[in-house]
Amino acid sequence: MLILGILLGIGTCCWLFFTLAVYALPLYAAISLGMWVYHDGGGAAAPVGIGILAGVAVWLGGQLMLAFARSAWIRGLVALAFAVPAGMAGYSVAHGLSTLAIADPRWQAAVAIIGAVAVAGSALARLALAPMTPETPSAGGPSHQSLGPPPSDQMVTAPTRRL
Repeated sequence: MLILGILLGIGTCCWLFFTLAVYALPLYAAISLGMWVYHDGGGAAAPVGIGILAGVAVWLGGQLMLAFARSAWIRGLVALAFAVPAGMAGYSVAHGLSTLAIADPRWQAAVAIIGAVAVAGSALARLALAPMTPETPSAGGPSHQSLGPPPSDQMVTAPTRRL
């Protein structure tokens, strides 16, 4: 039972990390700007507020760029900008966990690189494969439609041939 609990805890932590890795760039922006304001003499409350605003602005800007960019290149670059910090965070987490179980530093680095690629790939897929808006040409129609057949006023019928 203890082993099951440990595996469940590790699995939950891994799921949580893979899910939250997308937010590495907004978190980095929030902490960086907050620390800059604090060291510039901003007091105690201003850095927290400005850091939160910076993180939300970066996240919202990325989401808006992903939603309204028509070019696949722009969407890919925005997703890559979010995936690179996620990969760096994945490297750090995988390296930290591998030092607990692996003695050889070369294998620790190998496991860390695999973790970085996995986390960055997960973040990239989560962002690049996000649902497109109806304005995007390759969206395949509005995303709010059901999976059933289209309404009769939107039904496209093939022309019939008369023999």
